[in-house]
Parts: sequence; C-alpha cells; structure tokens
Amino acid sequence: MSSLNSGAVKIPKNNQEYFGDADVTIEFSNSTSLQTHVSPAQNVNGVIVYSASILTDNAGRSSILLNTSAPTNTKDGAALAYALGHASGTYVSDVNVSFPLFVPPSYGLYSLADSSNIARSVVFKVL
Repeated sequence: MSSLNSGAVKIPKNNQEYFGDADVTIEFSNSTSLQTHVSPAQNVNGVIVYSASILTDNAGRSSILLNTSAPTNTKDGAALAYALGHASGTYVSDVNVSFPLFVPPSYGLYSLADSSNIARSVVFKVL
C-alpha cells in the first residue's frame, strides 16, 4: 500500500472552489424589503453567483434576480431563482441554484419577497 502526499493528488477545479476565499460574500435575508447584494454601479467586471436559495413556508412570492436598476416587484428582472408559497402553510417551496452563474457587468444582483417568513441567501463574488 502506498501513501499519498499533498502533491500527489490533483483536485480539478469545481463548483465548490469558493470555500475559504476571503472575496466571497454570503448574504441572508428574510425581510420583505429589497436587498441589494450588488448594485449595477458596483458591477464593473461581472459577478459570479456560486449559489442562490429561497425557502418559504407561507403564501408569498420571492425572487433572486438581475436587473439594470432596482426591481419594483418579484418579477421585475431576470430571475436566478423564483419561489411561490402556498396559502395553507403546509407546502414548503424550496428553490436552490447550486452551480455558478455569471452576472454581466452593469447588472445588479437583488433579492426581494412580498411577505415575511421567506428566507433568501446568495453566495457571490464581485470580479
């Protein structure tokens, strides 16, 4: 049986390479207010979204989206993730994007919900 040292095993680049990167931002919100993760003015070279998640257990809509200006509702922009809850509260809507997505320069990254108890999280890096 041979032993392995750290230089003997090569791990290919993968979707999880952002772990431990000090430039990666993780943001979470469960309020109904608009959350601006990256404004269009801040996005000069693009943004990589590593993951985006929405979890809701009540009636309401929520989205994580891109737009060249602040969105006015949950459908105002290009949606990375969109969830619609059920009025009874017995249905849980869980949306996860777990692969990298590129946000072109001059687009903002936002999340928004129209009711409470909707959790949203985004892991991203501004290039």
